[in-house]
Amino acid sequence: MIRLQKSCFNQKYTIPVKDCVRSYEILKNRGAEFITPPVINGAETRCFFRDPDGHLFEISEYRAS
Repeated sequence: MIRLQKSCFNQKYTIPVKDCVRSYEILKNRGAEFITPPVINGAETRCFFRDPDGHLFEISEYRAS
């Protein structure tokens, strides 16, 4: 049997949201520990957090120009 460590995987889950900053505030108030605050880059705002099992999540807002 092969045993894999969590660090062997590099995968993220992206959750599209309408308002990244607001979603960040809600999740942070509910105990999410974010790796980054919301970062605005052109038409996109996104930030990252990990769940208790170490899975990487991204919440992402895209604004059409």
